[in-house]
Amino acid sequence: MELFEAVRRVRSDDSFIPEDGYLVHGFFDETWHVGFYNASDDRITTYVVGDKVSRSQPEDVFKDGKSVPELDLSSVEVVREKAERIARAQLSQKHPNHPVTKQILLVQSIGSHACYNITLVTSTLHMYNIKIRAQTGEVVSDVFDSILSLKAE
Repeated sequence: MELFEAVRRVRSDDSFIPEDGYLVHGFFDETWHVGFYNASDDRITTYVVGDKVSRSQPEDVFKDGKSVPELDLSSVEVVREKAERIARAQLSQKHPNHPVTKQILLVQSIGSHACYNITLVTSTLHMYNIKIRAQTGEVVSDVFDSILSLKAE
């Protein structure tokens, strides 16, 4: 299932509350988790799209600015599987011999563009984060780093 289908299912489900705000992200981990931001209470409500749609309790937002940018679904033209292939191909090309053990995939607005924000965790204890423009498949940025660099200072 692609993100637009998951969002359609959420919006047509009885559990959907339009007051939850506007679409801000899709997170994929075996199933889609679709987030809506409500500016009036500065919280995000996530809907998990499995066999059924379930609504989570609204949660506080972690953000840099004053608002959370809306995700424009019409600019998500690259399918999830293609974005995953691009990310894995870039990792293999730039950093061979780092097998992927876990993947974290988000679709969100970064700057003024919808982007796939994908982090690949490797068996060599490295992370490869890549941002791919969701409209074109263009790689916007990528960073390869050791997981050990995350330790608290």
